[in-house]
Amino acid sequence: MLSEEQSETKQLEHIKDSDIIGLTVDFDNRTLEFLRNGVFQAECTFPLDVKKLYLITHLDADGDRVELRQKAKVVDLGSA
Repeated sequence: MLSEEQSETKQLEHIKDSDIIGLTVDFDNRTLEFLRNGVFQAECTFPLDVKKLYLITHLDADGDRVELRQKAKVVDLGSA
């Protein structure tokens, strides 16, 4: 379940063993995008005054793990 302040609650698919949960944080557009096994699930926004985000997760089984990856920002430099 995903809930934003002053917004509707979205029901998401249940997470099962071996699922991969993805999260993209876009500070330029102030959005969080959630994926399950590479498939888009939901997006929400966060306020302009938020300067830091603290993400917390809980691993509940041996072999579970968390990986943090930084996605490169694509910059259009135009033609040379």
